[in-house]
Amino acid sequence: MLFKHPLSLGIPAPERKIPQPGTTPMPPYWMAIEASREFGQIGAPTMPAADPPTDENRITKPSETNPTTPYGVKLDHAPAFWLENSLFTVIATKEQTGGSYALLHQRLQRGSGSAPHSHEQDNALYVLEGELTLIAGQERFTASAGSFVYIPEGTSHTFRVESAEAQLLNWYLPGGFEQLVQGGGVPAAAREFPR
Repeated sequence: MLFKHPLSLGIPAPERKIPQPGTTPMPPYWMAIEASREFGQIGAPTMPAADPPTDENRITKPSETNPTTPYGVKLDHAPAFWLENSLFTVIATKEQTGGSYALLHQRLQRGSGSAPHSHEQDNALYVLEGELTLIAGQERFTASAGSFVYIPEGTSHTFRVESAEAQLLNWYLPGGFEQLVQGGGVPAAAREFPR
């Protein structure tokens, strides 16, 4: 056994910028093949990303337990709903992700937020724009653009938007929370806050 723990064959980046072509070292071919074998994958030489996957060039095996199909959507084409002064855009539902998660984009204005509540799912949020104060359990966070907060299932939490506007990505794991938004929200005819 080559590896005792799952790992990535990547290396730590010395700086946060895109490397020049040909300057990023690749793991030795034997290591990629061995890692693939140990994790139940089919080893194959690297292929151009534009080639469609086939049984001959596929590095990983297709899932036999997850019947979902690939899915993608632009934010402005995903269904949007107004709920409690928030504009929720449903990017991915549990049906689209095989039950794994739901992903929602949320826009809010200053002073809006939520009363203390909890979810039956884990909740992870990433702040795209703005700033909010969030209390989860005994922890207090000031979350501004670029901040990530993880809230375990059953944890009481609340938040308030401190900036003029905030935009968040909300993951709910497993999926299901989007059904509350779709069932309790009002379909958004416009995706702008009323003036």
